[in-house]
Amino acid sequence: MPHTQPARLFFLHILKTGGTSFYRFLENNYARNDSIRDDRFAELHDLKVDREAFLARLASLRLITKLHLDYSFVAELRQRDPAVRVVTLLRQPVQRCFSMIEHWRRVPEVHMASLDAVRRELVLDARRMPAADFVEKHADRLSDHQTKMLGGVADHVADPPREELLAAARRNLAAIDYVGLTERMADTATCLASAMGFYNSINSQRLNVTRDDRRLTAAEKEQIRGPLAALNRCDTLLYADGELRFWRMLSRWKLKQAQAGSAQTARPLALGETFRLSMDAPLIGDGWHEREGGPEQSCRWAGPERLSSLFLPVAPHGQLEIRITVLSVISDEVLTGLQVLVAGRPVSHRVSQQDQRLVITATADLAESSDDWLDLTLCFPTTRSAFDVAAIDDHRQKTIAVEAVELQRLSSAA
Repeated sequence: MPHTQPARLFFLHILKTGGTSFYRFLENNYARNDSIRDDRFAELHDLKVDREAFLARLASLRLITKLHLDYSFVAELRQRDPAVRVVTLLRQPVQRCFSMIEHWRRVPEVHMASLDAVRRELVLDARRMPAADFVEKHADRLSDHQTKMLGGVADHVADPPREELLAAARRNLAAIDYVGLTERMADTATCLASAMGFYNSINSQRLNVTRDDRRLTAAEKEQIRGPLAALNRCDTLLYADGELRFWRMLSRWKLKQAQAGSAQTARPLALGETFRLSMDAPLIGDGWHEREGGPEQSCRWAGPERLSSLFLPVAPHGQLEIRITVLSVISDEVLTGLQVLVAGRPVSHRVSQQDQRLVITATADLAESSDDWLDLTLCFPTTRSAFDVAAIDDHRQKTIAVEAVELQRLSSAA
């Protein structure tokens, strides 16, 4: 079977997002001389002082990994080759900071002599100072790093204006082809392999692991969790955007697999016609628990993460009313900040009570006819389980229990 050469790919590698494991997976899918060889890494790194020459060298490669480069390099490479594809990983911000501190703690003695004065101080302080004091002293190094990388200012230690930076980072994130999550690296790799035509999959090996004696203790983590969250408010918002991007990529990959094994196609609804999906039926999507018996029919709890997606075999066209029948809600807060998205775009919704059920009703105006399946996503502000709320011994991340989803065509496209 002939091997098709994969497209040129740039991995925007953000520190402490699992990038070493991920770029080793990427390198398995390209010829050795098509990527940055380990024995040529130092030579390329030294070339960074001449940005034009550095970019020209990068542009000659089919796979760009190993380097912690901010988005400004992506923008300049795309001027040379608009077809270059870009992938990145985002990580829950506080967890990334925990890993960053542990990284500084574990730097081997043999490498200390090669560190510049700034990094040497970081390593020594991480080893010797109480964790809370370290976070306070080095707040600039621990604040919104992912936003800085995607905003294109990673080399700037001083904090740029936050609103500007976050807006730029969000625009750039939207321009990245494949956005994955460290917490879902295997699923990210699977989707990317399918899109890029890779012949290798990722393995479960973890690289750059910290020894137990260098790890933050549970007490240290609890002490610095709040300050780190405050330092990473922009990263938290950016991560939520990344979660949605990842979720849509994964959901569409699952739809593609379902469509490959089924003759079912999407069809438009006639005016006034209703389509109903009960929770007894197999679901195409992600973020749902197994079927459970309800008082009258089956239901499914959403979870375990903040997003739950469904693809329905209805061609999105015209004005559609969406009704989601909810049997139970684990806590009021999951409905207070709920977003309903159709084709990735939020639509307004209301919650009412009918026959001892809650009904979430949304209306979507879909002007253009499409043969695609209707893409419905529920985005919760948080996930809460019965154990969290009422100390009931059920650790599944329950949010709401859904009995059915109905779609009704109200009118033609405007």
